Amino acid sequence: MTKGEKWVASRYGPHPVDLRVGARLRERRLMLRMSQQQLADSVGITFQQVQKYENGTNRISASRLFELSRSLEVPIAWFFEGLEGADAAPPPTLSRRDAEIAGLLHGLRGTTVGEALLEIAQSYVRRRTNGSSHPDLR
Repeated sequence: MTKGEKWVASRYGPHPVDLRVGARLRERRLMLRMSQQQLADSVGITFQQVQKYENGTNRISASRLFELSRSLEVPIAWFFEGLEGADAAPPPTLSRRDAEIAGLLHGLRGTTVGEALLEIAQSYVRRRTNGSSHPDLR
């Protein structure tokens, strides 16, 4: 696509921003251990529509994004975090397994078990990185 040329989905496929927003929608839904049907019910749409949003096939309107952000308990800006520009490759999202782990850990936040798991993870990373601390686990 050349500068100034309009994005045409039939020619280029889904817009990178739509793909990123859809991926973040899926990531957050999995973090909350929510099914597509549960999310759909919470905003009054079908689970097939959620699938299309997550795949970037259908764009999410501003009002629908507002409803989804409330249902998923994140600010609207969360869906756009990490985007440099429309032509930039989106940063990687969490795998299904990692999103499930993050969701489980989110549920343990502030508990003794959660603190113990954090200490175990920090210790493991320190051993694997020869004593240096991983920035995401500080």
